[in-house]
Amino acid sequence: RQGRYAYDNQPNVALWNLARFAETLLPLLAATTEEAVAIAEEELDRFATVYATAYLDGFRAKLGLAGVAADDASLVEDLLRWMHQASADFTVFFHGLAAVLEGGPTRGLLDAAGVALSAEPGLLHWMSRWQARRAAEDVTDAAAAVRLRSVNPAVVARNHLVEEAIAAAETDGDLEPAGALLAAVAQPFVPPLAEPRYAQAPRPEQLVRQTFCGT
Repeated sequence: RQGRYAYDNQPNVALWNLARFAETLLPLLAATTEEAVAIAEEELDRFATVYATAYLDGFRAKLGLAGVAADDASLVEDLLRWMHQASADFTVFFHGLAAVLEGGPTRGLLDAAGVALSAEPGLLHWMSRWQARRAAEDVTDAAAAVRLRSVNPAVVARNHLVEEAIAAAETDGDLEPAGALLAAVAQPFVPPLAEPRYAQAPRPEQLVRQTFCGT
């Protein structure tokens, strides 16, 4: 209910988990509790900076950017904001960026319902910023596409596929769906030819809704 597992809450939850872990280590850090707490707090205070650096570096890689620019944080946050508003599928979108460089503007970028996003004004504006940022690095489209395909998977173990495999195994004793899914995720950067649906965004009726058990 508090959005504990929401994507943008993960830094805070990670820091909370680290703080609980640090509490268990206090007897090992110093002779007195006060000294141990000071050491732990000093380390925990570094988390926000370390996380922010890793976060931006990760998204630079997902966008095919090798260098660092002052506007990178804005480029990333504006994209994520637009993706949320457009219901763009995270995996399909980022994997599709390589296809944009190889085959024309916004080809391969889909929303969560599988609808092409090529006519979205917000996306077109962001794409122009992304292309300008890439141009500043003097990297060819072909080289950038290779870099993008090396970090943006085509296949992830989506909830509805995992649930499908579990149901087949539990209900019918059929392990084939589980085996096929494992084979696909074992090569996540290669679109599966035998099971192309593994690389597709779930349809609205395939979304696994989170439920809560109240007391």
